[in-house]
Parts: sequence; structure tokens; C-alpha cells
Amino acid sequence: MNTSLTTACGTGINLNAQTLQHLEAHPDAAALLEEAIGKITIGEREFVLEEVDMGRIVARSSLVDAPAIASDQPTAFACRKGRDIASRVLVGAVKPDTNLFTVIAGKQDDGSWLLYSGFPGPLAPREPHDPNLKGNATELAFWCEHALVWEDGWEQPFESTWIEVIAAAAAKRAAA
Repeated sequence: MNTSLTTACGTGINLNAQTLQHLEAHPDAAALLEEAIGKITIGEREFVLEEVDMGRIVARSSLVDAPAIASDQPTAFACRKGRDIASRVLVGAVKPDTNLFTVIAGKQDDGSWLLYSGFPGPLAPREPHDPNLKGNATELAFWCEHALVWEDGWEQPFESTWIEVIAAAAAKRAAA
């Protein structure tokens, strides 16, 4: 995979080792990333968080509506490939077709651009255990009503609650 991709306006967006590791959780992304980034115009933005309409069905989205739960209600979680913090999952659900590809990138202090993530499907809030969140009420509400479709190659699902997963993520960061 190229480590620099060019937008429609000619701006290069770089992929570093951390980006490439992050993309392991999105195996369908590699084949679509260059095309999706090529459709973006950055303009004066410092941050890109964009759903790109690819004009055709490009993949199946991992994001699905899920039965609503409370944050302290047990449900299925699993770690995706390349991740060490669990996500809410549905086992056996059907992934819906999607024409969307989400791109997340930011301008760095030196003026270069770095890709943070790219994946087939609609934009979704960060998961509530994300350390960059200032608060997580909106994200937690979203993920209490949505999940990712569990895939072969991920950790086996286990039962937990969002409260427990968020606490485990915080403890893991504190121990690091």
C-alpha cells in the first residue's frame, strides 16, 4: 500500500506505521482508500472527517443497528484484529451493503497531513472508551444502540457491559 495518497485538490495524506496497524481492523479499506481520498477536497480545513459517496456499492459495512441496551447491561464484546480494547459486537448479523467510505485525517504541526482511519461504511462516533474524548455521553448513547458485526479472525466474543469495558480501558492506559 502507498504511504502517501493524493486528494482531489492535490494534497498528500500520509500513512504512518500506526495508521497501517489501525487499518488492520478494516481489511476492506486498503483497496478503496486511494479512490476515496482522491474524491476529497480539503480546502482550508485542519481536520477531515468525511463520508465519501463512492457512487456504487463498495463493501459491506460492519456498523449495524443493535438492540438498545443500558450501559450497565451485559452484551457481547470482542477485540478486533489489531486492537486491544473491546468493541460491542453482534454475532451472526448480516452486514448491510454500503456506498460510503469514511475518511478521518488531520493536519500535523509541520503542515503535512496524516490519515487516522479509513473504512467502508458511514461515519460513527468514537467508541466510548476512546482516550481522546473529553466526555463520552453522546458516544455511549450511540454505541448502546449500535454494534459491529463480529468477524472471523477477531477475538472470541465475551459478555460484559460498557461500564466494565470503559473501566478496563482506563485501567490499561493507567498501567501503561
